[in-house]
Amino acid sequence: MATKLPMYRDELEFMEPPLEIKPLYIAFSKQAKGYEEKLAAFNRGLKLIREDGTLDKIILSHGF
Repeated sequence: MATKLPMYRDELEFMEPPLEIKPLYIAFSKQAKGYEEKLAAFNRGLKLIREDGTLDKIILSHGF
């Protein structure tokens, strides 16, 4: 909404409780060249932002 339809941002009202919560996943195809390096880089980056509190700040900034 923020990037594609910002003019409607103030018109939305979030419902409580949510109708559904869906977990998100990331996947790397084992057939893709360099997938192991990409997976390792992702995991390193995720570990860093968890440790320094950035992940918590991102989650809070989106209302969770």
